[in-house]
Amino acid sequence: GRFAADAVPCEMRGLIENRKRMAEEGKQVAQARTELAELKGRGGDASAREALEARIKTHEAEALNLRDIILRQESIPGFWIPPTPRYVTLEAEEKRLVTKLKIFKASGGAVAAGSIEGQFLRKMGI
Repeated sequence: GRFAADAVPCEMRGLIENRKRMAEEGKQVAQARTELAELKGRGGDASAREALEARIKTHEAEALNLRDIILRQESIPGFWIPPTPRYVTLEAEEKRLVTKLKIFKASGGAVAAGSIEGQFLRKMGI
């Protein structure tokens, strides 16, 4: 998506900042869940487990609150222009190919020049 031509700059910054904050809260949730899984695996004490569960709930609540704010901001007429379905499809395809290439390269494989992945790499200048 993109901002409309006449979008107010301070509101644009607000949306960008809220997205960054939501991403950070998501990272905090993932990190706390990992710590909780490790604690459970080690047989950690109940108080530490409760503290991690409380931390997860706090970060999840904040992420959901920010998501709602972002959705409201994006629904303002003339402020945000959502991506086209074609763009969303191409973006998903790009992510799929990049992931596939990372896995392939990590396994020590080489990319064939005529393959879709090879074409993608040439297009991206890699």
